[in-house]
Amino acid sequence: VVSVEALLRWYSAELGQVFPDEFIPAAESAGLIPELGCWVLKKAVETGAEWNRQFGIELRIAVNASTIQFRNHLLFDAIKEQIDTHGWNPDLLEVEITEGLLLDDSPEVNTYIGEISNCGVRLSVDDFGTGFSALSYLKNYPVNTVKIDRSFIMDLPGDKENEVLVRAIIAMAHGLRLEVIAEGVETAEQWEFLRSLDCDFVQGYYFGKPMPKKEFDDFLAAQLDKSVVAQS
Repeated sequence: VVSVEALLRWYSAELGQVFPDEFIPAAESAGLIPELGCWVLKKAVETGAEWNRQFGIELRIAVNASTIQFRNHLLFDAIKEQIDTHGWNPDLLEVEITEGLLLDDSPEVNTYIGEISNCGVRLSVDDFGTGFSALSYLKNYPVNTVKIDRSFIMDLPGDKENEVLVRAIIAMAHGLRLEVIAEGVETAEQWEFLRSLDCDFVQGYYFGKPMPKKEFDDFLAAQLDKSVVAQS
């Protein structure tokens, strides 16, 4: 395990578990996305710093950012604050953005993307291939990583069209010196196929389903124990 992605869930005593597709639209309507996004980033870095201290590792934390968060300075301020507060290595923070944000091409968005990158924070393009996929933006912006959307992975190996697309995305990204993460890996066969294409990283249910912090504490400890055994 080299990285984790922060996912937002709401556990309500009254409503039970509420998923993002239910509460995010309400937060958007109320204009709360910038504040909510900053809270998620702060909790993610705080928790990541705790894991790295506890286990003596350098675990990367990925946090999703919506287009709305690039309309003001709150996200950048939150990033700077958390780096300073926790003595956080900015290279271990990855902000996931969408293709649509990069194609916005507004001066405001460009400024904030540049400021975040200049802090040393990594930028990844989430769900790559499902949007506009205008490849020119990958060389025009300080992007470090592309994440191949799970819709291209789910029928691998065997779906010839998706095999060609995934192979091309990996080759193109590596040609631009970008990392590639394949999302939605659920089987050993998918993992082995992606390894054969030199895909840098993979994530998905094959390795671990989304879990609360306490469960991940135990999961991470077990993974590190396996690593120690493998190296001895």
